[in-house]
Amino acid sequence: MHLERTKIWRRCMVGIAIIVLVGCLAIWFATRQIMPRTIRIATGQETGLYPFFYCSVRT
Repeated sequence: MHLERTKIWRRCMVGIAIIVLVGCLAIWFATRQIMPRTIRIATGQETGLYPFFYCSVRT
C-alpha cells in the first residue's frame, strides 16, 4: 500500500513539473521581444566625421 502511494505521488509530481515547464515556455514565447527587420543607426549631420569615415571606408 505504501509503495502504491509513493508511485502515485511521484507521477503527480512529474506531471506538475511538466505542466509548469510547458507553462513557463508558453509565457516566455508569448512575451519575448522580437528584433525588427531593419535597424537604423543615427549618425548625426551629413557633414560630420562618421559619414566622412564611412565614405572613405566604403570606397
